[in-house]
Amino acid sequence: MNRSRLILWVVAAVAAIGVTTAAVTVANAGGGRDDVLSQDEVSRQLGEQTGAPPATGAPETSAPATPGPSGEGVSRTLRSQAAQLVASCAGAGAYLETWSPNPGYRVDEVVRGPAPQALLWVESDSFEDVQILVQCEGGEPVMTELVEPDDHGGDRDDDGYDDGDDRGGDRGRG
Repeated sequence: MNRSRLILWVVAAVAAIGVTTAAVTVANAGGGRDDVLSQDEVSRQLGEQTGAPPATGAPETSAPATPGPSGEGVSRTLRSQAAQLVASCAGAGAYLETWSPNPGYRVDEVVRGPAPQALLWVESDSFEDVQILVQCEGGEPVMTELVEPDDHGGDRDDDGYDDGDDRGGDRGRG
């Protein structure tokens, strides 16, 4: 009896291995790439998928302007190195309709508007932080991009000390 259980167990194990091998083979035959993509390749491919160009240093504005959602203002797609956004202008000022950070960035703060100046603050652990300001000129949204040098988590002040440093005092010494 013991021997027949062992044979049954071996047959089950071999069958399980065969099924697993077949599943992995089928999954790999799906045309997927086996190599690892660089950060530039990922940005380029994401740009191709969304129709957006890879991130560059120059802000870009779409044309032509289209009527805003309420029909009274002008709406534009604006692109910066850190994000893409759709902004509009109406009687009350600039308004951020939608926004999406580029790969490697995250949105930290939004002043959606309507206001004389709408704001999108975008941060990154790998790149410089970017403040995107949108205001209306001639009834159309215009973007200004301010790049802020970032220490990427170093938390240093202009004087070179960490914020928590007591600058040489004896605080904490016993």
